[in-house]
Formats: sequence, structure tokens, C-alpha cells
Amino acid sequence: MSGSVKVLIVDDSSHVPKLVEKAFQGSEFEVAGTATDGEEGIRAIQDLEPHIVLLDMLMPKLDGIEVLKRMRDRYPKMKFVILSSSRLRKDVMSCKEAGAQGYITKPFKLKHLVQSLRNLGSSRPEMA
Repeated sequence: MSGSVKVLIVDDSSHVPKLVEKAFQGSEFEVAGTATDGEEGIRAIQDLEPHIVLLDMLMPKLDGIEVLKRMRDRYPKMKFVILSSSRLRKDVMSCKEAGAQGYITKPFKLKHLVQSLRNLGSSRPEMA
């Protein structure tokens, strides 16, 4: 995994990690781990210390925004991107206010996901 960008996927949907892994084939990104709820996500963030965390907005136990609020100050260099099926402006703004560097709506195109994560590295937050 050295030289690659480690990404943690925290999503209660079993198909999202498979899609993300497919999107990462041939790219600089690598799935470092997965978690299926917010509490597991917090433990995985602490254990793996990934470069980027993809967080589902709605999950069991703790939602993505709550995970983000708890981890943001502890890991200031880590990038957090919310994945959500919601296209509501209020949801996007809530995530941005909580500290998310990106917001990607589901379903997403694989190329769009990779490009959005690349934009994080160039300090251009992606809210789409």
C-alpha cells in the first residue's frame, strides 16, 4: 500500500465498497478498509489512519455527519467525503458545515468518484 492513497469506506451498503474498488483499479487510490456503521467507522479511522474517508450520510448507530464531527479535529489532515442519495441543498450544507471536503451523490459514476478524490489532493473541494 505504500505510495498509494489509502481510502476507508464507511457505508452500510454492501455494494458500495465493491463499486469503489472497481473505480480505483489502475488509479493511485486503494481501499484500506471498510466499515458498515458509524461506530465501526470510528474504530477503523483510529486503527487505519487513512488519507481519505468516504462516509455514508445515513448509517446505523452513528451517521456520517456525527462520525465527521467526532473525528475532524482529531485528524485535521484526513479528508472526509460524504456519500449520500440526498440532493437537498440543506444536506450538502450540513455536511460542509460539519467539515466535509466533499459530497458525492449516489448513484455516482466511477470516473466522477476518482476525479473528485483527485481534486481533494489539489485542495479543490468537490461538492457535487
